[in-house]
Amino acid sequence: MLVNYNSAILEVKFLLKSSLLAEVISVIYLPPLVSLWLFIVFALYSPAEIGNPSLFFVFVGITFFTILPLLTLILLARDHEPTFAVPRASRNVSYAVVFLEYIIGSLIFYLGKVAVLFIIGLIYIVIIATLMVINRFWKISVHAAGISGPATFCLYIFGPFTLWAVPLLLSVVLVIWARYQLKAHTFSQLVGGTLIASIITLIIAYLSF
Repeated sequence: MLVNYNSAILEVKFLLKSSLLAEVISVIYLPPLVSLWLFIVFALYSPAEIGNPSLFFVFVGITFFTILPLLTLILLARDHEPTFAVPRASRNVSYAVVFLEYIIGSLIFYLGKVAVLFIIGLIYIVIIATLMVINRFWKISVHAAGISGPATFCLYIFGPFTLWAVPLLLSVVLVIWARYQLKAHTFSQLVGGTLIASIITLIIAYLSF
C-alpha cells in the first residue's frame, strides 16, 4: 500500500514537470477555444434577465470569435507549435486580423440587439486592443488573458459562489502554470495578462449591467 502511494506521488510529480502536460493545457485553453465554450455557456445558461441568444447569433459568435481567430493563429503560429509562442514582433499581425474579426462579430450582435453577446464582444475588442498596444514593448500573455477575461465575466454574471467558480479559477491557474512551464512567458507577463483581462472585463460588465 505504501509502495503504491509513493508511486502515485512520483507520477504526480512527473506530470507536473512534464512539458507534454503543459502543451496539452496550452492547446485546450487556446483563447479561440475558450471563447467557444463561453458562447455555448451563454447559449444554454444565460440568465433570463440579460437575455438568451438564439442559435444563429451563437453561431456568429463561434465563427468570428473561435473559427476565424483559430485559423489566424494556426497560420501565424505553425512554426511555433506546440507552445504557440508567437514572437512578439509577429504578434501585431495576428492581433490586427483577430481585432477585425471581433469587430465584425460584435457589429452583428449590435445590429441584432443581442446585448449579452455584444458585451462579450466589446470585452474581447478592448482586451485585444490593449494587448496590441502593450505588445509594442512587452510580450504579455494572450493565453492568460484569454482565460481570465471569460472566467471573470462568468463569475460576475453567475456569481463567485456557484459551481462554476472552482473550475474557472483552476483553469486560470493551470494556464499560468503551463505557459510558465513551457517558458513561453515570464511570471510577470502571465500575471499581467491575467490582471489586465480581468480588470477590463470587470469594468465593462459593471458599466453594462
